[in-house]
Amino acid sequence: MAPSAESVAAGALVSLTIVMTGCVSTQQKNERAKLNAGRELAARETLRVTRINPDVSVRALTVLRSGRRTAIVAELRSSAARPLTDLPILLGVRTKGGRTVTLNASPQRSWFQRHIASLAPGRRISWVFTTNAVVPRSGRPFARVGLTPKALATDVAALPKLDAVAVGHSAVRVRNRSDVPQTDLPVYAVIRSGNRVVAAGRGELPRVGGAENGTAPIRLIGRTTSTAPDVVALPTIFE
Repeated sequence: MAPSAESVAAGALVSLTIVMTGCVSTQQKNERAKLNAGRELAARETLRVTRINPDVSVRALTVLRSGRRTAIVAELRSSAARPLTDLPILLGVRTKGGRTVTLNASPQRSWFQRHIASLAPGRRISWVFTTNAVVPRSGRPFARVGLTPKALATDVAALPKLDAVAVGHSAVRVRNRSDVPQTDLPVYAVIRSGNRVVAAGRGELPRVGGAENGTAPIRLIGRTTSTAPDVVALPTIFE
């Protein structure tokens, strides 16, 4: 018996769906590989911020210390209408003697110690930098947020959804609610007393698969209290 027109049409639709799904999957893989390759190439260069990003404001900076370890917390806000990704952020201290000391410009720093992975439209976050290097105690900290490098520019309508929950003061549990796997995922934890930041730390998850969970250890710098940290995880892979 010859197949009906309906069955032929249905079969064609199934075949088309499979082909289209395969194309999207290949495209996504290519985009992710391109993004990672672009980061690897750019990471070899000393960080410079020559143009300030008009869509990101630095609301406050806090320097915290525990022994030889130092954390700088940058309170950031995006006024952009679309998500921002891979934003360079240059941190340093201007000493009372007029000297400028940069802290994270060296290529030896990891990518997300020198860049903000992502910022959703209108979002406020506390971005944390940590170091064991000597940070001058005199002077004032500064932070300059620049523009996404052209090679890493993306056109993302919405960022993958990640949930972050503090596990005491020593870890952050992340739930990836999207189907986009995340790699080198930075997490940040901040404790406040009133309006003041009194402790902060950062961690990183090598990978969290789509619809999977992961836990990143953190080590807080500053004065810990019984208050649970505010935590956040910023997506690093966008589609």
